[in-house]
Amino acid sequence: MSSQVTVVYGAYALGTRRRRRHGQGGSAITPIITYNTGMLQTNDVIPPFLSPGEQEWSDIAGNLHHGSFAFLSISGGVNEACVSFDRFDFPHATVTDGPIRILVFYIETGGVPIPGDHSSGVWIDAFDIDAGDFNDNDFVHISPDSGLSPFANEEGVVPTDNADETAIAFNELMPQKYFTTWRAFCQIAQPAANNLFMPKYSNDIAFAFYKNRRNNRTFDIGELEEVLRGFIMYSDSVLVDGGGWVITYENGKLVVKRVPGWNPMAKEIRLADKKFVTALKGVIDSMTNMQKLSKQIKNK
Repeated sequence: MSSQVTVVYGAYALGTRRRRRHGQGGSAITPIITYNTGMLQTNDVIPPFLSPGEQEWSDIAGNLHHGSFAFLSISGGVNEACVSFDRFDFPHATVTDGPIRILVFYIETGGVPIPGDHSSGVWIDAFDIDAGDFNDNDFVHISPDSGLSPFANEEGVVPTDNADETAIAFNELMPQKYFTTWRAFCQIAQPAANNLFMPKYSNDIAFAFYKNRRNNRTFDIGELEEVLRGFIMYSDSVLVDGGGWVITYENGKLVVKRVPGWNPMAKEIRLADKKFVTALKGVIDSMTNMQKLSKQIKNK
């Protein structure tokens, strides 16, 4: 079966993404260039390409804009929707069924004024990796000034001219859409877990990325590396018919996968030494859960 691949070079529509969660704003993506690369067949690997580090475009008024590469996402008819923040690291994706969209996204340099009577602030938004587009649901709580939360979710801005603030991303954006990471693109330090720390007077653009948990999910495991090295964990269903949730340690990361029945990996797992296997009940929600799991393993 053939699938059409469409490449969209786009930029964040700063200044027009207003009242997005009340249906009164425009799209978050300003198209720069859109083209079709041709047809690919099922099981083909999407050919990688190097995205330009910079882009220029003109708006409808003829004003020239300049932006820097932020990320690349692949969604649609592929084995797994994915995102890369390194333009030299094109994600590996294979064709399944249906149209495929590759979004190469740019952040405009120079900044855009913060709405209202604010001198500084951070633009925020939620990106759905599976959809390859931004999501309009509320997704953050602001601390310590919780009164900024409605403004942040509606306008997409957290003012920083009065104090340090932290945007805490919801673990779940909507049914089956779960937080994976924050990404800040200009000034502030890359966030830890769900918490985007924004120092007083900081100016930046940051997105929270969400993904369907049915797909693979990768965790940074830090101090758990030595504990988990060589361990393979799986759900009870894997023991029954060879299919289900699987956790493996790969290249310093903890990877959660869902394998089909009698997949070669599942067969290998069924034969694994029972001393180095523990049942996975449900889906891992956070690093805290994994730390609890590691303590159980240590005590065995």
